[in-house]
Amino acid sequence: MSTWTGQVGYPMLTVDVVETSDSVTLHIKQQKFCANGDNSSEQQWLVPVTVVSQSRDTPQCYLLDGREGKIVLEGARPGDWVKVNPKQIGLFRVKYSDDLLKRLLPAVKNQALDSADRLGIQQDLFALAKAGYSNTANLLTLMGSYETERNYVVLSSINTNLSDLAGLFNHLPCYEQFKAMRRKIFSKILSEVGWENKETDGHTDALLRSMLIGTLGHSGDTEVIEKCQEMFKQHISGGKQIPADIRGSVYSTVRSSGGDSVYEDLLTIFKETDLHEERDRIQSTWLRPDAELRAKTLDFALSDAVRSNDTPFVIAGVAKAGWEGRDQTWALLRTNTPSSLKGIPVDSSSNVWSKRPVLVLSTWRNTTMLRNSSLRTKPHLQNEL
Repeated sequence: MSTWTGQVGYPMLTVDVVETSDSVTLHIKQQKFCANGDNSSEQQWLVPVTVVSQSRDTPQCYLLDGREGKIVLEGARPGDWVKVNPKQIGLFRVKYSDDLLKRLLPAVKNQALDSADRLGIQQDLFALAKAGYSNTANLLTLMGSYETERNYVVLSSINTNLSDLAGLFNHLPCYEQFKAMRRKIFSKILSEVGWENKETDGHTDALLRSMLIGTLGHSGDTEVIEKCQEMFKQHISGGKQIPADIRGSVYSTVRSSGGDSVYEDLLTIFKETDLHEERDRIQSTWLRPDAELRAKTLDFALSDAVRSNDTPFVIAGVAKAGWEGRDQTWALLRTNTPSSLKGIPVDSSSNVWSKRPVLVLSTWRNTTMLRNSSLRTKPHLQNEL
């Protein structure tokens, strides 16, 4: 227990397989997982490892008490998929070899693995890719296996991770293919969930519906965009009102696909409404590619029309609008004093600034480096998309 309580962090297990005609052996190596991809740590843990395979669903247990270890899998056959850490009960990341990862793809698509494992595989791989331990193309390949996924928690995690990737891809030539991949994953699910509430809906159905509409709208799904535009037109003209549970997603979609008139309509709603929930919905819609309207939004955020505690959320929406939005927001935060930012100190760790625009910007803090990184020139990313 001292290896867990007496040192910080947790391990990453790198897993490979060696097979013969009658045996399957896993080779496992541990190292400290670092979000920055550092490989210099010599820390080790006493790691309880469980494994299931395609031919054996009863977990096999093993104690990894050194830097490396081997597990001869009982009941497994050559070519089987293998899942380390079933049910995600162990506190460690798992990095599979390319071969083992490829074997897991059909198990994810056919849902031979339960929802906790389907969730854990992509969460681990996203964390590994973000830290630089794994290739981003492997992550994109895995994401394509979730077209049959229907579990809200799994889909929500996938959507969040793909949204993070969108922040990197939105200035690259392959961004259109990236959006097409998102549409391919989510469009069929929306056709099943539908736009209207049903009596049989559970809590997660309403959440899933809203998420799908917003995601597909921002991914360029023409049917979703046209439907949202029609709903918004009726809503502002006093006709059929947009259901509250999908209103934020509809607002966001029409804002990202509309022009100045939509911007002004949303601004009018924002100024006239007394409902904080309605303001929250609109505050998340300031994602727009043209610089003039982004600048207008930043000026509006600092005006008396926006409450001081809402200002950071409006600015955060601009900061999430691609590289240009982050540049404009960063320039605003650098060139304005706390007094001109409504008296809110940017460097305070106890206020909302640190949780919104500053957090968005710090996530991609090395903007210049990322712009000029090898991500631009690696053809495997575009090929994978």
